[in-house]
Amino acid sequence: MKFPVRFRVAPLLLTASVALVLPIVSSLVTTGIENPTCELFGPGVYRIDYQAPPDVGPVEVFASSRPDQIDSEKQLLTIHKTPADVNVTGRSGRVYFHLKPASGKTRVVSIHRLPLEGAKNLRDLGGYRTSHGRYVRWAIRS
Repeated sequence: MKFPVRFRVAPLLLTASVALVLPIVSSLVTTGIENPTCELFGPGVYRIDYQAPPDVGPVEVFASSRPDQIDSEKQLLTIHKTPADVNVTGRSGRVYFHLKPASGKTRVVSIHRLPLEGAKNLRDLGGYRTSHGRYVRWAIRS
């Protein structure tokens, strides 16, 4: 008696093929905000730019004095198209912008200044992408 082995093996091969190809395809798809930049454009005016696929949607912008958390519940603006100018008044010190897309991870961007004299560590270079696809953490100052 013969069993139709061919039909039982084919679905397994198809499943195995999809399981091997899916992680490769998903790693090629860029999701979220990439390459965010921030520059001081005028007194209290910052220009924010980034790349993102269309499915990221509008991006809410929050200003904070800390890179690790948003210290204001009030959203500054919603970006629909980049570059965008953000007006921040009444803040002293370094401003970190938390970019919250409709879909994807929140990214932090600030002006990259390198005052090496008296620098405590090089994490002031935060926000740069590493060779492993992660991001250098911003320095947290007390």
